[in-house]
Amino acid sequence: MKKISAPSRAAWLAALLFCAAAGAGPAPCAFGGVCEEALPDLRLRSAEAYREALEYELRKEPAGRAVLTVAGPFLAAAAREGAAAGDPTQAELFEAMAGALTKAASGAQPAARAAAAAREYLSPAALRAVEAAEVPPPLPAPPDLVVLPGGSAEAAARPEAAAWAGADAYAASRIGPLTALLDRLDGGDSIVLSNLPIAAQSVPSGAKLKALHLPISGYAKKVWLAEGAGGADTLYLTDFEGRVYLRHFELLLRRYCSGRSCPAPRLAESAGAYAPRYRSLAALCEKDRPACSGLETVIAGYGEAFRIHWSSWSVLSLTDGDWRLDLYGPDGRGRWGVVTARSSFYGETLGESLAALVAVSSGVKTAVLAGSGGSLEARPFYSVVYPSHVLPPGAAPVVNALGSEADFRAHVSVVSPLEETPGWLGAALAKGVSTVDVEMGPAAARLSALGLRLGFAVLVTDFPKSRPVMERAASGANLASQDPGAKYRNIGEYALSLGAWLAGGVPPGWQPVEKKMGMPLARRSAANLAAEERRLSPFSGAEKRLIRKLSGFFRASPPAFSVRMSRARAERVLEDGAFLSTALVEGLKGSAVKPFTPDYEQRSYGALSYIFGTLSYWDGPEKYGDTVLRIREKTWRRRAWATRRSGMRALALTAEKRGLTLEAAEKDPSAVAEAEELFFSWIVTPEDLPGALALQVVGELRALPRAALAEFLRCSPAEIPGLIKKHDVGWLEGRLWEAAFPEDIDLLKATAPVPEALERAAKALGARVAAFEADGQEAGSVR
Repeated sequence: MKKISAPSRAAWLAALLFCAAAGAGPAPCAFGGVCEEALPDLRLRSAEAYREALEYELRKEPAGRAVLTVAGPFLAAAAREGAAAGDPTQAELFEAMAGALTKAASGAQPAARAAAAAREYLSPAALRAVEAAEVPPPLPAPPDLVVLPGGSAEAAARPEAAAWAGADAYAASRIGPLTALLDRLDGGDSIVLSNLPIAAQSVPSGAKLKALHLPISGYAKKVWLAEGAGGADTLYLTDFEGRVYLRHFELLLRRYCSGRSCPAPRLAESAGAYAPRYRSLAALCEKDRPACSGLETVIAGYGEAFRIHWSSWSVLSLTDGDWRLDLYGPDGRGRWGVVTARSSFYGETLGESLAALVAVSSGVKTAVLAGSGGSLEARPFYSVVYPSHVLPPGAAPVVNALGSEADFRAHVSVVSPLEETPGWLGAALAKGVSTVDVEMGPAAARLSALGLRLGFAVLVTDFPKSRPVMERAASGANLASQDPGAKYRNIGEYALSLGAWLAGGVPPGWQPVEKKMGMPLARRSAANLAAEERRLSPFSGAEKRLIRKLSGFFRASPPAFSVRMSRARAERVLEDGAFLSTALVEGLKGSAVKPFTPDYEQRSYGALSYIFGTLSYWDGPEKYGDTVLRIREKTWRRRAWATRRSGMRALALTAEKRGLTLEAAEKDPSAVAEAEELFFSWIVTPEDLPGALALQVVGELRALPRAALAEFLRCSPAEIPGLIKKHDVGWLEGRLWEAAFPEDIDLLKATAPVPEALERAAKALGARVAAFEADGQEAGSVR
């Protein structure tokens, strides 16, 4: 600890002698330096943690918010008074806070619900913040003990470099009352993190051991302070129940201590000591096998939402006081188990615990994981995202059964949000990463080996990548301070949609067009390719040669995905740091947008949720704007799909066939269904693009003079794009769902001269710049 000055030592000694004479047992002043310096702050910061928990619970519902408006000042005063009143136990301190809330709210039901919820989660102990403890008899070191004096390899992430909003506040909030001690440590002291008990630590001989019971102490770890006889103190965080959780705390401490006098932590770890802790969940079913019989699905995350929305299916609950398994039995559909835990799902703990449960309940076929995460692209706060894949470290991508495989926006996990430094973010964006959390990656790696169908859902709670378009939204909440009312607004919809999917419905994360069709885009595209080949058969010898020639060219030299727009819109895209669909622009900015997209296409397949472009060797009709943003090939190959004509054109063809006006056809349900089926029959995904585009060109050439076909057969491969534009054949209308990263822009083209600010903004994103002449031809070189 920071050494006490001479006057302080005298005052401390006098107080200690007074307490000893009075026969005071483990009174606060019996704890020496801790008593004099840290204990008041430990109590106050514990009370503040309880106040924040109660306020968080109140904010979940409108009635609770109204109570908080009245009770807020009373809670703040109660925290100060409770911390100053003697040396209460943590349970007494919490109950004093809960009592102040109930009194201020005149017994209102939201106050009682908030207190009950916080009490269950925090489980405050009937122990003081600091209790004297005997140093236990030492345990022998396990054979696989590893001591890392310089910290773990993950510490190389340099958590102090994380620059996302609220990083400092987040670190302090997760350490909580422990900051009162960290503020008093200096270079002569030590911090040790370990998954072994205090008896396995090398507590200095003659040290006085104190057990710290704080709102963070019982959360999958224990906290101790050993006051050394020579004045050097050691803070121990022991009994960590998870490998990743231990490293998360290491990064939290390193971030908080950056620029302070407290020392960097060292680690003492036994890999074998984690294994018994991963079996706590499975033990629930081992004790009650009949209750777990027929368990087909396990779900982790946001269990309280299922208790509300699946209440009519509830069967029973199994719990050991920490882990809980709520069993639901929808009629005729087996049993679904929802897992919650008071302590921690953190890191690999959830995946390992679910794997142990699956081994006990061998009928499990599906596992679904949901939790909070960060989004690297612009999205509404607290929206639920279904990534297409999870990328576990060192393992193959795991497909998300809840998401759309046609939209590769991957999810990764880190040991701590503090690992998300600017360097890490740049590498993640290059891999197509869209969301990040701390649990799903390890769980995907562990559970995919068991052959389970896996589903993942991410509730967006922060934005590690700063983008101007998100500044207004990001100012309202971050990892350190969240709005539970808004946060839980979408969880009910998630629970209901998940139940519908488990009962045989479509995955909730499918694209709007997939939900409309009732099948994945890839399956429809493959069926369309086969159907088009049958429709055009038989082919002449010349047509067969051209199909082979074009297929090879399209595979070797694919077209570009170009989005035409006004220069003003291009400027906004670059300024906002976000390339958004119309629906997202309206949702994030709160401003109406007048797109080219007809209302019919929005009603048909949710067209406003897409970014439209031209997938071809030219940049599309000039009527859409004088500026072009071209998307990188790796992006559109992962995420685009296309059709040979628009949905409105399909309706027009249907109306013409039936002898109806366009307006009449739009009001005729059977005509709309026929038009949608025609539109869906044109869908092409990148995997099928070479064959589909070759068939399209050959089919369209049949309506032109035979000289056009001959021209294609004679030309060199380099001449094919020019002939496609000349004869107006073989171009597609492309679509990207919701958003693209500005980092995905490969080329910006605008009429000459390109404004300097626009060129500078494009190049800052790594995009090339080119200019059009007045006639639309490209001028000069790309730069």
